Amino acid sequence: LEQHAPAGILAFPSDTWELSNGLEERLVYIPVLRHGGREGAVSCKYRFEGRTAVPGYDYVAQDGALEFGPGEDRAHVPVKLLPKRLGEHSDEFLVLLEGAD
Repeated sequence: LEQHAPAGILAFPSDTWELSNGLEERLVYIPVLRHGGREGAVSCKYRFEGRTAVPGYDYVAQDGALEFGPGEDRAHVPVKLLPKRLGEHSDEFLVLLEGAD
């Protein structure tokens, strides 16, 4: 999501992330970076979209918001990965950033 400088641009540092569920539930954090300016506060919403992953079965899809204070350049989207059974294939889901203020 683009913000006009000096507030900066919010983006993931990579287009894809490979996360392993494993046999236990776990919480992971996907970083969101603010670059090209850090003046003032900025926020954005995030939401999840399942692709091959099923919300509530493979992960918990809890939409939310990120807040960047003046000078802050990093925030994290929390993702709860639910346990997989042995032999289950990998799945995909999207995390989308939108509505930057």
